[in-house]
Amino acid sequence: MKNLLTLFLLLLSFSNFAQKAKKQVAVSIDKQQVIKNLDNQSEKYGNISKQIWDLAELGYLENKSSLLLQNELKMAGFQVEAGVAGLPTAFTATFGAGKPVIGIMAEYDALPGLSQEAIPEPKPIAGQRGGHACGHHLFGTASMAAAIEVKNYLEKNNLQGTIKLYGTPAEEGGSGKVYMVREKIFNDVDVMLHWHPSNMNAADASSSLANKTAKFKFYGKAAHAAMSPEQGRSALDGVEAMNNMVNMMREHITSPSRIHYVITKGGDAPNIVPKYAEVYYFVRHPEIAEVKNMPDIHIPIFGNGDIDSPEKALEYKNKYGIDGIMIGRAAIGYPWIFNEIKHFFETGTHLPPPTVLDRVDAARNHLIWSMEWKGERLGIVEMRRHYTNYFKGISNFKEYKQKLVTLDASDDILELMNEIVLKYNGFEF
Repeated sequence: MKNLLTLFLLLLSFSNFAQKAKKQVAVSIDKQQVIKNLDNQSEKYGNISKQIWDLAELGYLENKSSLLLQNELKMAGFQVEAGVAGLPTAFTATFGAGKPVIGIMAEYDALPGLSQEAIPEPKPIAGQRGGHACGHHLFGTASMAAAIEVKNYLEKNNLQGTIKLYGTPAEEGGSGKVYMVREKIFNDVDVMLHWHPSNMNAADASSSLANKTAKFKFYGKAAHAAMSPEQGRSALDGVEAMNNMVNMMREHITSPSRIHYVITKGGDAPNIVPKYAEVYYFVRHPEIAEVKNMPDIHIPIFGNGDIDSPEKALEYKNKYGIDGIMIGRAAIGYPWIFNEIKHFFETGTHLPPPTVLDRVDAARNHLIWSMEWKGERLGIVEMRRHYTNYFKGISNFKEYKQKLVTLDASDDILELMNEIVLKYNGFEF
């Protein structure tokens, strides 16, 4: 958090370049004061992080954790907007005016299945679903603390500039930031600061690795391993033979390459010759071309780079020579994209967009299936993040969107959908 503050204050000083020499001295002195202010409040912020640790709320369900941070920011003088991008636990908190607009991200979701007491040895908490194994209780709290101290710095020195904290839910597999990007929540930011708890302070400008994955399935013949092993054909032998050959091949691949695997199915019992076995492989390299051409591992490459239109799908196919297209987030709340891309590939033309009635029917069925699968309360809550995509592009829809993400009864939501059909029937996208 101290490094985060240092970077912010340096950015702020650079924006006032005309007074650079004088300001740099002041920033150096003020930085120490800001850090001292934070140290003096370590108990307060420690208690907040402990509360979030104890709550351990999973992605999109961080209701209490999000509200705790929002309330602290409101008391500190920030303007807080809750439920941004149609996500009930996302928020923004803003102080100041003018340029530069410097954002700080905050995360506060827990990981499923990793509940843990706040002690340095494994001790799960009975009855608790999640835990903060990735340190997001610190992430959210420290980002908030940094934002508040920078706000105090701006206010004390009568400086122009805007500090903006972004509460970003569901980082652990939920892609909360993606929905916020799509709703242009970050568009006014000049610089966005992001950090993560670790065992050391460091700034690391690194990139991620291109990755291809595959599950290899082997089929054999079951037999009793003690009474008649000669009648069996072990599928697990096939998995082990493959793994051994891949391990011998490691010597002959480029240094930055990575190959790793796990046996996901190895049989049911030691005294039964396995009739089915499965191994799950990851192959990685900084360059996608190297992953695709890695010798002797022939795995089809599928494009998965936030493909959200027929044109982008065709561009990926032609540019990267991929074997297939994976449609992920773009299909959330918009299942029509599959037929649109297929039609575009075949004809070069676009299908007409789905009507309001089409969208309401799809959203209604999605809600019903969600409630059948997860129960009414959780089904309604998890459905809220999809409404933005289902009804994207409809003019003057803000009031209805707000109701869709706040209503708690399924009958009320279904009735509201009928009202949407009546009001917007015939709307042209």
